[in-house]
Amino acid sequence: MISVIVPVYNAEPYLRRCVDSVLRQTYADFELLLVDDGSTDKSGEICSAYAEKDARVRYFRKPNEGPGPTRLYGVQQSRGEYMFFLDSDDYLSDDAFETLLGAFSETVDVVIGQHKRFAERGEPKQVVFPEGVLDFQKDDKQGLFDLILRRGHHGGLELWNKLFRGSVVKSACTLPIDLMFGEDVLYTLSIFLRCRQAVFIGETTYYYEYKDNSLARNTAARMELPRFAAELTRLEDEICKEPIDHMLYPIVVYQIIKIALSRYALPGEGLERLTEDVGKIHSTKITECARRYLKNRKYFRKRFGRHKGDEALATCIFKMIRTGDVWYYTKLYPAMIEPQKQRRYIIKAYVKRFLRK
Repeated sequence: MISVIVPVYNAEPYLRRCVDSVLRQTYADFELLLVDDGSTDKSGEICSAYAEKDARVRYFRKPNEGPGPTRLYGVQQSRGEYMFFLDSDDYLSDDAFETLLGAFSETVDVVIGQHKRFAERGEPKQVVFPEGVLDFQKDDKQGLFDLILRRGHHGGLELWNKLFRGSVVKSACTLPIDLMFGEDVLYTLSIFLRCRQAVFIGETTYYYEYKDNSLARNTAARMELPRFAAELTRLEDEICKEPIDHMLYPIVVYQIIKIALSRYALPGEGLERLTEDVGKIHSTKITECARRYLKNRKYFRKRFGRHKGDEALATCIFKMIRTGDVWYYTKLYPAMIEPQKQRRYIIKAYVKRFLRK
């Protein structure tokens, strides 16, 4: 049986679409756990109605604690051999469970399908990542590096769209993580550290709605950067409890911080706030993380062939954090990714900076 865990918080506009996509599955041996995290709209009524109509739907309501504790609550209540996490504003292809389950074997602990992203009024666009098997048992951690460096920005680090072996999830997810950012990444890393193999398949199984008013984007928009830096140091504290290579941490931070910082890089107030907030960061851990990344970025590029634009953004973000100068992010990064005569644009950016002084 597959346990499908859906954290619900004020999801009234799209909750029915999510639940119906589960109930339409061609593989019918599942339980659907709708965990209401203290919603103030009619989400609870919708969940309750589905639970009354279909015995496979289980409804739980709890005080508002955030997505991390809510997901953990669902894990603790689950009874299935396999586990799947689904966000309440997303939905599945009709054969998602059948397809994912078909790729399992004795040594495989997680199967990941392709997904499509769509805006509220847009057509779904395919996101493609490499198919194949990642082996997490090798001593050099090649599989974990490959997951984070090559597949992290394709949904590799989020909990959704992955069919896990339930026993592995329960051994990894034992304590609630109430971080504002990165809690799903931390859960995913903890699970992967206990997996033997992961399989990436070519079939599309998940539809991810990207909304400007989503929880993550709204939180990023209103959170001050110093507070965000504090959240990242808490993330490092949690990651360091795991048997994980310390060189992976800067990459994990980069995957999270690049999304949050994109909310600051806007004309007017956003840029002014970024300038002000960067000057307030006094986090030894974050600056040490930045130092490690800058010291080892050539190693990462040589071994894993990071995309130039991706590497440029990571380098500029961490230089900004190290120096407290937003110029690296707002001026140097755009110059580094110019498609033609790149060196000329970089030189011009440095000259303008010198003249500014």
